[in-house]
Amino acid sequence: MPSRPDPSAVTEEIDKRLFNASVRKAMEVLEAFNGGAAEQTISQLTAATGADRSSVQRAVYTLHKMGYLVGDPDTRRYRVSEKMMDMSFAFLRADRMVEAALAPLAMLSERTGESVHLSRMSGHDIVYLLRWPLGMQQHFASLPGRRLPVFCTSGGRAMLSLWPQDKVREFILSSPREMRTERTITQPDRIIAMVDEARQTGIGRSDGECLIGEVALSAPVRFEGDQTGGAALHVTLHEGKYTEAELADKIIPPLRAAAQYLSQALSN
Repeated sequence: MPSRPDPSAVTEEIDKRLFNASVRKAMEVLEAFNGGAAEQTISQLTAATGADRSSVQRAVYTLHKMGYLVGDPDTRRYRVSEKMMDMSFAFLRADRMVEAALAPLAMLSERTGESVHLSRMSGHDIVYLLRWPLGMQQHFASLPGRRLPVFCTSGGRAMLSLWPQDKVREFILSSPREMRTERTITQPDRIIAMVDEARQTGIGRSDGECLIGEVALSAPVRFEGDQTGGAALHVTLHEGKYTEAELADKIIPPLRAAAQYLSQALSN
């Protein structure tokens, strides 16, 4: 499940006179569907949010009446509705990077013949903003909005390569580092070494750490005014499809070029 901020960790940073606890509970109910079961009962949502049942029930009722949740009267389970897509559309429409990334993503897909993606850092996760899948892919893996941990993704390592080394260590040590596959690297020193390698080569890499059989290569996107931790372009491909020499010749150069193109577009 994607990492979520600890509410207690931000209590001192907010103005309690303005902070609305009811809105917070409603948002926590919606967040419970991100990484949780697609359909959930009141009891499941109560367990997921840690709130009391009555407040969860009121939040669910309100969200249902407002059209953000759909309920099944037979199973008493709820799921998010298509109205939630309006929020995603509003974000994507307003995000300058998404618009600027369309051309370099198309170029990268054409030159590599592989699936390509744009992600941005959000807390201890990366979030995929645009995905350009090719061939047969897992349904959920091809959807924008998917979250994966920074520490074990090529994009996360590429973004961290732009950070000072002391900040990288601090970030990794504070990150939840759960195994996603048998090949996920969780040891802080090994992860930091891979970030250092990405800093030297300009390419972050992950081999089967999020999905067995998948190799992911990423280049960081550099731009001024970033307040989120960074962005990256990714190429994902089947393990064993290319030799290391072929990756260096066919995949990495256009990946670097696309990231540089996007960085320049965002700087203008």
